Amino acid sequence: MRPALLLFLLPGCVFIGDDEYFWRTQGGTATDDTGSSGCSELWYADKDGDGYGDPDDVTQACDQPLATVDNDDDCDDTDASRNPETVWYSDTDGDGFGGSNTVTSCEQPTGGTSEGGDCDDSNADAYPGATETCATGFDDDCDGVTNQEDAEGCVPFFVDLDGDGYGITEQVCLCEPTSTTTAVPGDCDDTEAGVNPGAEEICDDGIDNDCDGGAGDCRLSGSGDAGSADALLMGGADSDSAGFSVATTDFDGDGTDDVVVGARNADPSGNFSGAVYVASGLATGDLDLESEAWFVGEGSGTSNRVGWSVAGVPDMNGDGFDEFIVGAPQDDTVGTDYGGAYLLMGPTSGRAAVKDAGVYLAGAVAGKRAGYSVAAGDWSDDGVSDVAVASHIDDTAGNYAGAVYLAEGPNPVTDLANAQVRITGPVSSRFGYATINAGDVNGDGVDDLAVGAHDASGAADESGAAFLFYGPLSGQLTSADADGARYGTAADAAAGYSLSRAGDIDGDGLEELLIGAPGLTDGGITDRGAAYLVSGPMSGTTNLAGAGTRFLGVSDYDDAGYAVAGGVDLDLDGHLDFLVGAEGADSGGSDAGAAYLVYGPVSGVVPLAGADLVVDGSRSDAAAGTALATGQGPSAPYIVVGASGEDGSVDESGAAMLFRGGGL
Repeated sequence: MRPALLLFLLPGCVFIGDDEYFWRTQGGTATDDTGSSGCSELWYADKDGDGYGDPDDVTQACDQPLATVDNDDDCDDTDASRNPETVWYSDTDGDGFGGSNTVTSCEQPTGGTSEGGDCDDSNADAYPGATETCATGFDDDCDGVTNQEDAEGCVPFFVDLDGDGYGITEQVCLCEPTSTTTAVPGDCDDTEAGVNPGAEEICDDGIDNDCDGGAGDCRLSGSGDAGSADALLMGGADSDSAGFSVATTDFDGDGTDDVVVGARNADPSGNFSGAVYVASGLATGDLDLESEAWFVGEGSGTSNRVGWSVAGVPDMNGDGFDEFIVGAPQDDTVGTDYGGAYLLMGPTSGRAAVKDAGVYLAGAVAGKRAGYSVAAGDWSDDGVSDVAVASHIDDTAGNYAGAVYLAEGPNPVTDLANAQVRITGPVSSRFGYATINAGDVNGDGVDDLAVGAHDASGAADESGAAFLFYGPLSGQLTSADADGARYGTAADAAAGYSLSRAGDIDGDGLEELLIGAPGLTDGGITDRGAAYLVSGPMSGTTNLAGAGTRFLGVSDYDDAGYAVAGGVDLDLDGHLDFLVGAEGADSGGSDAGAAYLVYGPVSGVVPLAGADLVVDGSRSDAAAGTALATGQGPSAPYIVVGASGEDGSVDESGAAMLFRGGGL
């Protein structure tokens, strides 16, 4: 039982009963509508706590009861968002959302809405919460973005953070691409704008610049011809046969090898007087050698055939410029068809007769046409280049035995009969058809000499052979004095028709030798031809069956091995590469010829049908692959393919095609 409440009345106070006391202290809802309390204040219930009272729920009391206010302005005491301060938005387009025009009132005005945020109150399809659609072109959902990710009708784009136009595999669905997206995939590094599928591969930097899956792979590959060469060095007149011989040397002293092009049939001073041209190794595009070469050397008599052979000569006189030597096997300066060679000293330029511009080395035997092949090397081991001039029909040692004459620098003899070294070949061997500096094959630090004799007979008739002579050389020698000999493997193989220094392929410090045998018939394919890679030291006498690597021609009468070239790392991968010329190949037309590039390392049988690059002649009888050379450019090597029957500035003027390696 609740105890009785005992009150002491004080002046100004009114007695209240138990029930009224409970209402005032506990927030009850009882209403004193009689005013018997003597207080006139009216208090209105504010159940939603918005500061506005319910006019239908009033209390008269001296003190403000809990949950009441002193106004009756509320229009809905169950909803705090409905009161005289409620903001109503003008909804002109009737989409349920208003724009920027507002009024405040307790009751919703006509055309008003409690939802704001409409970004276009004249468009009922644009309002917050609408489905963003690419097709409309406006901001459907009023979020301030029209090109919204995953909008209806969006298109997948690839993320392109580096802005190079190529994206990674991550995709974003948008209405249109942005500065950080693209429609083109394939980027392999989205932090580097210079790395993408459209970038140029930079060799040897360890980066896959063009995103092809291989870092620094700058290899020339596929097929090429005169139209795709980096530079096309063209003969100047019909049937000049420019490109019958090619070589490289830094003739102008700029640090880049220049290209020497022989044109044995040119007619500057009489039928077939011949000519030789020097073009800058920096040349690009089509170049008419007759009018644009750095140097034009003209033959000076009818049928001299200047340009039959050419070879670069390292600086012989110590002036910082390289030289070159050019063969003229039908030169008549001394007598009919004595032949000989002209040594031209760099940096000669302009136009001149070779007899006036160079040192003449006259043939030693009448009618034997010295100059069919020429070469340079330090075979005397005195630190100065020497020159070699050969005649493969020299009969000093017998009919068509052939001979090679070595004249020592820096002031070579002008009469090869007085040469410091003479080497003769076997009878009927045509010794000297090819002659080269073989480099250091035996590891003694001295240049060695290799001589080809394509009609030499070993176990088979006219199988051909290559003979190697270790330097230093002196006196009168014969093929029997050779330190090594390698014969062809079959009759008429013509081994030794071409030769090339190949460089140190196997890393043993000894150089290798490339030997061409264009007459080889093998595997039922007539005259397919071959080239053999023979490792140093090359000693003793044997046949080429023991060669560790053999490159085989493709079809009948290809004559692969007509020319060979090696010792070049064209793709800068640390491995030396190989060129094999096949002047009878028909892939570009009947006898259009071809040059095959094979990247090292290689071993065993290498079918040239699978060569990494095939350079074809662009017309029948172009004879591409007649001659080959390699040179060093400003930052990467290059190759030169002679095509003596190619269309140059005029029909069949001949040309030399230059292709730069290293992806540059």
